[in-house]
Amino acid sequence: MMMKLLLVKEKCKEFYGKYDIYINPVLKFVLAFLALWMLKSTLGYMTRMNSLPVILVVALLCSLLPVGAVVMFAAVFMLGHIYAISLETFIICLVLFLIMFFAYYIFKPGDSMVLVVVPLLFWMKLPYLAPLVVGLAGTALSAVSVSFGVVVYYTILAVKQNATALIESDSSGMLGRFQLMVDQILVNRAMLVVVLAFAVTTVLVYIIHRLSVPHSWKIAVGTGAVAELAVILTGSTMMGVGRVDMPAMIIGIVVSALLALILEFFLFSVDYSRTEYVQFEDDDYYYYVKAVPKLTVTPPQREVKRFAVNQKGRERGLSETVDLDSEMGEVRDLNKDRIY
Repeated sequence: MMMKLLLVKEKCKEFYGKYDIYINPVLKFVLAFLALWMLKSTLGYMTRMNSLPVILVVALLCSLLPVGAVVMFAAVFMLGHIYAISLETFIICLVLFLIMFFAYYIFKPGDSMVLVVVPLLFWMKLPYLAPLVVGLAGTALSAVSVSFGVVVYYTILAVKQNATALIESDSSGMLGRFQLMVDQILVNRAMLVVVLAFAVTTVLVYIIHRLSVPHSWKIAVGTGAVAELAVILTGSTMMGVGRVDMPAMIIGIVVSALLALILEFFLFSVDYSRTEYVQFEDDDYYYYVKAVPKLTVTPPQREVKRFAVNQKGRERGLSETVDLDSEMGEVRDLNKDRIY
């Protein structure tokens, strides 16, 4: 079973290395389309932005631009839907986004995809996967990007839940709408608990998976899953957050941990049984190196013997080694055009 999985992994790596110039634009298109569709299904107050052709055209444009374009267009669409609700909410969200934008590029530029992926995972009911994956694939500072992604999602949620109150247009309620959005976004205790849990989990997973111990990546995933559960439960109790849906949270964390282990298999498969320890020195230092070989497998090959007939009617054997998945070629008789 393991050999089959390793063969699948090698085939995937080979396929991506050969066609990455086509795969990357497709992935950006899918990411942009899902992000814009999520905004349409959760907010959708700006009717001009809800058109499927508009979403497809923008997603296609994002596929030709850097990943940061997905974040930019998603922010524009989100602010457009919020503007259709109320000007006060638009101003608050715009200021919040500008603060996050400057803080993001100060602390952790380069993780722009995380700002879109985290709200998408919340939308797909897999939020607990975000800190586990980012902790394995990113750095400790990636906790900043994960936290901002959580803030973006809870902003969308707050606007959706309070849309009826925010749509009121009488001028006497402007101050009330400002206060409502400030309370829902900036003083949201549930959001603060999730931000803390995801930030702690991201940093913890990053630190553990970098340790020089066997199965550090698997240990990091397991520890991160437990940390998520512990921090959310403790934080909810201390901050007086409402009832936590324990069964749903436990199931979500377990599923997220399993998906993170699948990612670990494709990113970090090593054979600890063949670990080697190397020691060497130079004029100033002694070096002690631990070398763990990667788990790799070469696709099995078979020998295919082709027969052709020469001018004197004698058979001449031609041997060649081909890949197991390659197709048998047709060998035609040089004189009679027969297929062997």
